[in-house]
Parts: sequence; structure tokens; C-alpha cells
Amino acid sequence: MKILITGGTYGLGKSINETMLEYGHDTHLIGSIDSYTHHLPNVINDYDVFINNEYKDKIQTDLFEYVYNQWKYKPKTIINVLTSALVFGGPNKKYMEDKKDLEQKTFDLRSDDKEVRIINIYPNTLESSKTVPYQKLKFSDISNIIKLLIELPQDIEIFQIGISKTKLKIETQIL
Repeated sequence: MKILITGGTYGLGKSINETMLEYGHDTHLIGSIDSYTHHLPNVINDYDVFINNEYKDKIQTDLFEYVYNQWKYKPKTIINVLTSALVFGGPNKKYMEDKKDLEQKTFDLRSDDKEVRIINIYPNTLESSKTVPYQKLKFSDISNIIKLLIELPQDIEIFQIGISKTKLKIETQIL
């Protein structure tokens, strides 16, 4: 599969890229979401999967809407990385408003006649967080879950998935 990843040069996006490469997928990274808005129209139809990972204001929503409109009647996959703060609440109101805007746009554009899969993932606190001292998800956990999701048959759409860590103090390996 050919996969386009925003924010793929650091953090979660870098981990997603490494996982996809490890399993033989062809990836392309966009390091800065700002550069994507100009580059995307020329390349988006070359890909099978768009992983809308990087956050910057409402640009993540705009990118989703653009890709959805290009792919609505194509057997492709869009994965939006949202936040569990939409479920549990959180301190950053602007961030939550922008993520809520993206989530709402996915609901508004959903239709029965589309072919593209829209998968929203809601990870809880990630390993890069400096403010939460416990129950952090590893980037690799999220990356492996995304791998599983995109490799499902194209006619199966898991449209929302929340991901959290329990209090168990064991090392886990997904896959």
C-alpha cells in the first residue's frame, strides 16, 4: 500500500512511518502540515491511505475534507488522529475545539454511498507527554493498531476507536 503521513518526521508520525515500512508498505512523509496544503492536490491520488496525524489549528480538518472529496468514491482509507480528550475532557480548549471540528466534519461528510473508509482514532496520553506521569501509550502501540486497521478488508470500516492504557505494569507488544 502507498501511504501518505502528515507529521511523519517526529513522534507518533515517525513511529507510524517506521511500522509501515517494516511491514513492506510504501510511505511518503510530509514533515510540516503547512507545506501539505500546497503539495497535496498534486499527489493525493497516488496514495491508498492518508494518515491525518499532524495537528495545526483547523488545517487538519481542511486536509481531511479535501482528501475525502477526492476519494469519496474510491476504495481508499483516511485515518484521522484525534484525541481521547474529546471523550474525557482536557485542559487545552483550543486544541479540543479544533479536534472536535475535525470529528464533526467526519460525521457531516459520512454517507452510505461512499467507498472511502474514514477511521477516527482517539489515543489517550502518549509517551511524549511531560505532564502526565502514568499510563502513557507508546507510539509503537498506536502504530501497530493503525497497521491492523488499514490491513482490514476494504469493505470493513471501524469508524471510531479509543485507545488507552490500563494500570497494569507490564510491557506489551501488539503483534
